[in-house]
Amino acid sequence: MVITPYAGFTVLPVGLVTGVLSLFLETNTIPLAWLNELLVGLLYKMVEIFAGLPLSAIYIPSPGVLTIILVYTIMLSLFFFSFRLSKIMFIISASFLVFISGCNVMPGDQTGLLRVTFLDVGQGDSALIEFPDGNTMLIDGGGTFSETFDTGKSVVAPYLWNKGIRKIDYIVASHPQVDHIKGLTYIADKFQIREVWTNGRKMSSSYDFDSMVAHKNIRRVNIHSGTEDRIIGDCKVSFLNPPYNSRTNELNDNDLSIVMRITCNDISFLFTGDIEMKAIRGIVEGGGLMESTVIKVPHHGARGSVEEDFISRVGPSIAVISAGYQNSYHHPSQEAISLYKRTGAAIYRTDVDGAVIVETGDGRMKVRRYEDMVLKEVDFKEPGSIFHSELINLNKILEGYGYGKL
Repeated sequence: MVITPYAGFTVLPVGLVTGVLSLFLETNTIPLAWLNELLVGLLYKMVEIFAGLPLSAIYIPSPGVLTIILVYTIMLSLFFFSFRLSKIMFIISASFLVFISGCNVMPGDQTGLLRVTFLDVGQGDSALIEFPDGNTMLIDGGGTFSETFDTGKSVVAPYLWNKGIRKIDYIVASHPQVDHIKGLTYIADKFQIREVWTNGRKMSSSYDFDSMVAHKNIRRVNIHSGTEDRIIGDCKVSFLNPPYNSRTNELNDNDLSIVMRITCNDISFLFTGDIEMKAIRGIVEGGGLMESTVIKVPHHGARGSVEEDFISRVGPSIAVISAGYQNSYHHPSQEAISLYKRTGAAIYRTDVDGAVIVETGDGRMKVRRYEDMVLKEVDFKEPGSIFHSELINLNKILEGYGYGKL
């Protein structure tokens, strides 16, 4: 209403005239150059002002299969609106569409399932936990040293918006290193957050995140091994690290990572941050309950975080390694892969499998990989395979939306 008319009736005409004159005159002698610069500068300022207003940008989730069907039903019924049946179809479809849209903005989708998504954020960590009662938790947000790429903005936030998530009940910053905490700054800014859990340490790499949490007045909780268990619905969250009253000079930044165990019914997940040998041995000696169905492998599968006694006590059925594709650290190490395989764990890697989704409910557990959801390319040169390929793709789409196969 403001930017487009201004750009169309002032910036564009002056810019075109200036461009034509630049073909015949020296740059510093073009009569309208100063005016063009002034108008463009004003345009940038207007965009900046309007972008800062509330509701200047609204993110909506991708439509589900049912929503798409309803939209097409409404469109078809409009073509034949003169018929009584079409009017009935239009009213019913429109009503359902409004209802579904309302459900998308309602907080907390109570599915009865525990769903954990290990996001592919490159060489870093980020995991979204959707509890059976509708609560959500985000553990770390990835991050890079690049000033032009924000993992929170470009990877984590779009995934959350796509799922219709606008509120996160708990953000957990396992430790304040760039590849874990940098992406959380954007999340804390753009989403409604109830609580932030940290290990209590503040570093230069966490300055932006700490400032955003303070600016948004988000409740902050410092976590340690003495922190009382948290109950979220029917699930229990217990804390194994960092040690209670530990002095910061006793352990390095990685060993001060928050380690927590989430248990729902008979299924448990162990999130380990970047702990290394000193913290691992401390946890083992502490004698706390470590046995877990799924483990997020410590420190991206680094050699310095592989300890056989620890792994055997955890006894995981599934080991998820979060690492960047062909990263310069050579994570995960062959030692980590070999040892977890030897203990009988199925290994999933974000650098190979993409995002890894683990769903549990009714005593069952299902693992899906992003790689499994990529649609199969259809070869039109072989007509006989087209139907088969499209059927595979349709089943992948239905499974991606949470429906079963045809």
